[in-house]
Amino acid sequence: MKISSTKNSIILFTAVIIGVIIITFSSYSVYKRIASNEAEISIAKFQIKINNSDSIVQNIALKDTITTNNYSDDEVVPGTNGAFDLSIDFSNVEVSSNYAINFDRTNIPNNLKLYSDSNYTDEITSINDSYNIGDSTNKTITVYWKWNYLNDNVSNENDNLYMNQEISLPTSIIITQI
Repeated sequence: MKISSTKNSIILFTAVIIGVIIITFSSYSVYKRIASNEAEISIAKFQIKINNSDSIVQNIALKDTITTNNYSDDEVVPGTNGAFDLSIDFSNVEVSSNYAINFDRTNIPNNLKLYSDSNYTDEITSINDSYNIGDSTNKTITVYWKWNYLNDNVSNENDNLYMNQEISLPTSIIITQI
């Protein structure tokens, strides 16, 4: 009886091992067949340029953008103003997109403000817009700036922090597909 019971156990064990091997190879072969299929997909272009650069971050030196004023034509000081263009090239973008232009005001004087108009009436902190397929592939946005001259203790203290400093405005663009 003992031999028969051992013999049955060996047969059962062998059958289980064979079953596991069959299931394993069947699963593997199905996986292998799926993995070997090929597909072709076309991906739309999505690359913008800002001021002819692939970098989405621009560092605008305000000294280079000063317009004629009564205070200084070559140094950024209280009372000066200027303007700069952001030229956005969408010629390598094949999808409609939303974009946001952000200005990092961390290292500029408190009285230096950004505007969307040359009359300095529409103050901005960022610009949000969109590009749609079929629109012109080039867009130029002019940003105006003005360092307001204010004669009070708080303004003077803040203005003094930037004397003899090169003032630049880090600008970045975030673009997302619609």
